[in-house]
Amino acid sequence: MEGLIGWTDEQVILAATSPLLMDGPESFQDADPVKYIFAMLRAQEEWTCEWLRDNWRQLLELEGAAQK
Repeated sequence: MEGLIGWTDEQVILAATSPLLMDGPESFQDADPVKYIFAMLRAQEEWTCEWLRDNWRQLLELEGAAQK
């Protein structure tokens, strides 16, 4: 299963020990929704954390994608 991720957030600060903390962090959504995707795969018994760390790009068919 694959899809795009879209979200909104809402934060209400009820009280704080300092007036500086009453101003919450500025939040914004990126205008390009393609940057945020999810992929769900059925896990296989032989997949370990180490194996997934080493093979996630191949598993998600991103083998040729630029690494960050």
